[in-house]
Amino acid sequence: MKAAQAMLQVIDSDATPSHLLLGSDALQLVRAKLASMAGSIDTWEHLSRSTDGAV
Repeated sequence: MKAAQAMLQVIDSDATPSHLLLGSDALQLVRAKLASMAGSIDTWEHLSRSTDGAV
């Protein structure tokens, strides 16, 4: 029931999210995954930037 109400709220919203996390567990899992990804990006940032072309 709560999930359905949340989805109806999103449908009526002017700014619809591309992803909707339902529940604290989902929110926690996604935040942990994003933090892990950010760490990986930070680790390899120097290599990523080394491929930039001359400006």
